[in-house]
Amino acid sequence: MTSRVTYTIHRDRAGTQALPEGAIGVSGPLSAQLGELLTDTGTPAAELICEVSERAQQWVFSQQIDWGFEEAEVALEEGLRPLEEAHGWRGVFATWIDQLRGALAWAAARPEQRSPRTPLAEEMGLWLEADGSLRNSREHLTPLCNSPRVIPPRAVAPHALRELQPGETILVFGCSPELVECVRAAFRAGLAPELLIAEGRPSLSGREMARVASTAGVRARLTLDAGLSEAARAADRVWVATESIGSERTITQLGVSGVIELCLEQEIPLELLATTDACHPSGAGAAAPAGDPTRVWIDRPAGVEVDAHFFESVPTRAFTRWYCEHGARTPASHEWPGLGPRPEPCAAGRRDHSEVTEQKGSEADRA
Repeated sequence: MTSRVTYTIHRDRAGTQALPEGAIGVSGPLSAQLGELLTDTGTPAAELICEVSERAQQWVFSQQIDWGFEEAEVALEEGLRPLEEAHGWRGVFATWIDQLRGALAWAAARPEQRSPRTPLAEEMGLWLEADGSLRNSREHLTPLCNSPRVIPPRAVAPHALRELQPGETILVFGCSPELVECVRAAFRAGLAPELLIAEGRPSLSGREMARVASTAGVRARLTLDAGLSEAARAADRVWVATESIGSERTITQLGVSGVIELCLEQEIPLELLATTDACHPSGAGAAAPAGDPTRVWIDRPAGVEVDAHFFESVPTRAFTRWYCEHGARTPASHEWPGLGPRPEPCAAGRRDHSEVTEQKGSEADRA
């Protein structure tokens, strides 16, 4: 798990300050400003997007006052495309990219907007505000709207704990702020759960989750992924973290598909824990990202092929319920919030972007 940021649960940002034109230390293309953020796969998406927004906003403010819309579109796409390739499968990143493309299209269509600097910087600034407020369950983001961009993970915990019984054994996949908040809330409520956590290299998310649980006072048992199938039979329920939810496919840590059949046979609840900003704006869901073989075996012999997938795409309908900030939802209820179609004009900003979106959707259907 590649991460440059110390794992935190909540990150407050109050307001933004406009930097002067040609700000010192901000030069070059947007992709250069994002730099190492493009390879950061360990920091939670909702936290990482704040740093992406901050750097991108500084880059926008460094542009000249007479920055034109055509020039801005070319420069913006230069930075958005590598970001979309690296992080576009994560719901909050795909939404952020759509919002910026939409903000630029919105401003270009209005004669009173003489430059794209202000609307782009304003949209980026909205991603830096974290006051703990929630969006309506049927509310879709539009460019420059006043709705909250990032949802606080602690909002999931009260709903997830309603079904939890004292002393339960919970099999946990992945490590996310929502899972951490739920585990801590269960301890504070006196429910004394025991976490059964799967671990497999090169990702160390299981070890990170076990460390957080022990710090919170929760019992944790780490098992190697090879013994997961047998160990899972002791679970009373399964909690799964995700950063990408679609109406048809959800991206999870590798290994979830292996316990789906077991959960059905043993009637073990398979539950998704994520805020609605994990919903991917593609609608059906994104394709699982490809892994880097060098992270698995950097000096592998010639001719040895490494399957380096760290994530997989599983059917959303396989989950018993989804706990989000609005409560518990089930696939059969057709009341899953935030899973509407990708809004215009963001998806239609450029022809090649639309083709990429369509291609990703086809890959998800074949998964």
